[in-house]
Amino acid sequence: MTTLQDVGIIVFPSPRARAYLQALMKAEYHPAYAVLVDRVYEPEIKVSDSIKKSFFDIERTEKETLRKMGVEYASLNAKDINDKSIYDAIKDCPQRMFIYTGGGIVGNKLLSLKKLIHIHPGIVPAYRGSTCFYYSIIKEGTIGMSAMFLSEDIDEGSVLGGRIYDVIEGVDIDYILDPYLRSQFLVEVLTSYVDENGFNPTMQSPNGGETYYIIHPVLKHIAILKANLRGCRNNGR
Repeated sequence: MTTLQDVGIIVFPSPRARAYLQALMKAEYHPAYAVLVDRVYEPEIKVSDSIKKSFFDIERTEKETLRKMGVEYASLNAKDINDKSIYDAIKDCPQRMFIYTGGGIVGNKLLSLKKLIHIHPGIVPAYRGSTCFYYSIIKEGTIGMSAMFLSEDIDEGSVLGGRIYDVIEGVDIDYILDPYLRSQFLVEVLTSYVDENGFNPTMQSPNGGETYYIIHPVLKHIAILKANLRGCRNNGR
């Protein structure tokens, strides 16, 4: 087990947060400290035991995983990532970096306090913005992930790495596949951090960027159909 002494995590209960914590526990990478927002997340889908085993258990709470890991955490109330309670909880922490699990667009006050590690579901700068994985499936037939430090400009922070994944047939994209792939790439990025004794961030190219917005339901349906077709091909069917 490796304790990441310089890395904490801000946990907003969600499929993403649950996937991150379970992946970190499996990889035996433990953040040195956690801030847990005290709110209840009830999964909006039911998944089979095989999905839980192959991906992550969406029903296991963040608190349960943190306790299994033995990670020290502070539980607090917060309406979003910019809540004063979060700022106060981490301002005196020795950790320089915190893993971001959601909670809205981060304001400058928090960005100036700590480095926030974000796994974005799109290869930047080509895919910035919201629901990029659906647009990537339509255009490329794949799902990209980029790791970055969050910045004032949305999805324009320094890049820590990128990875392209094949889509997987028959897996809910929003609640399972997207958070799962993010969690896997988070572990990969942290492995490089441990092996190389630090990150090697690079500035994004100012050219070729495009910002996407929440996908239209019709386009989303097309992306899901294409994902299932692509998944069949990847499985050799």
